[in-house]
Amino acid sequence: MLSSRDLRVVLVSVLAGCVSGAVLLALNFAVMQHFTDQFANIELDSQQSAAALDEDQFDSYLQSILAWQIIGPFLVGPACGAIFGLVHIYMQRYRLELKKEVAVIAALTWFVLYAIPAIKYPPDPPTVDQNFLSFYQMLFAAYMALSAFAAIGVAVLFRRVRTEGRIFAAAAVYLVIISVAHFVLPDDPTDLSYVPSAFMGGFRTATTAVVIVFWVALAAISGMFWKRYLATEKEFRASSRNI
Repeated sequence: MLSSRDLRVVLVSVLAGCVSGAVLLALNFAVMQHFTDQFANIELDSQQSAAALDEDQFDSYLQSILAWQIIGPFLVGPACGAIFGLVHIYMQRYRLELKKEVAVIAALTWFVLYAIPAIKYPPDPPTVDQNFLSFYQMLFAAYMALSAFAAIGVAVLFRRVRTEGRIFAAAAVYLVIISVAHFVLPDDPTDLSYVPSAFMGGFRTATTAVVIVFWVALAAISGMFWKRYLATEKEFRASSRNI
């Protein structure tokens, strides 16, 4: 059960996530817009060559991409900020220096929530066929959720273990669970054979780079917000004792 102080920490983390969301928004337009425009042209050529172009559907497709580029960061940012806050609350029992704790949280959450799902389902550009897009999103989200619950379960399972090598044992159990899921979950059915491999490589590299920069920004901003919050809390307690 979260205490009132824990809830304040989560709120501070959500605010940090909102600021990080603005960073992600800027990255979307500074980096990913180039790939989005390129892929829209690839999709348009593919639709026209197959005589399957539906102009209304294509316009809706372009509008949905733009909407997600604007709205998405302000959904992803606060959500990731809340996760950072919850992990921060859990990590406080280890009494790490704040900078080290922030680095550990950033590395763990990036690995669990992005790197592991992306190995099975590499980033794909959004296609006009919304059925394939939705299925890809569901697969990625399912694997991400499974990875998160596996990490939480392993953390709870090994929380009271004090033997040497417990970290390696916990990591091994997590990797076994994830490996089984990797082979059990279906492959991404989206047919992108018409997309040049050079474009796909560039898109996936850019997407991963954007996610890394966003994660680093979230870690740095969360660390600054937590440091300021802890200092304010300490000052408030000191002033309360002097009253």
